[in-house]
Amino acid sequence: MIAIDGLLKRYGDMIALDGVSALFRDGEVTAILGENGAGKSTLLKICANVIPFDSGEIEIDGVAVRGDSIEARKITGYLPEMPYLYERLTGREFLHFIASVREMDEAEEKIEDLAGRLGILDFLDYEIGT
Repeated sequence: MIAIDGLLKRYGDMIALDGVSALFRDGEVTAILGENGAGKSTLLKICANVIPFDSGEIEIDGVAVRGDSIEARKITGYLPEMPYLYERLTGREFLHFIASVREMDEAEEKIEDLAGRLGILDFLDYEIGT
């Protein structure tokens, strides 16, 4: 669950988010709608702890983002519109890198299992750029 209370984000003099509060419950699908520049991407980046916010509170599964940002990052995923992939790494190397950043246990077993279920096991050892 993600709980947001009174979130404020400024970019210089421009206020991107002003007092935003929301509750996103596990197992529910939520759509965030708005015009370009309404703050949708900013909200998601803040929730994923990619960019800082000025004031307010965010808790992810009971972990306060301001209080324990490292723990909050471990339990949160974020895929930007244009993800940066290290093209010279193999898929396996890249996934191991991500797993090490997240301090995942049994990374190799999880990578093998998921790649097998997705049908991409034969491609893990190719460079991403290919």
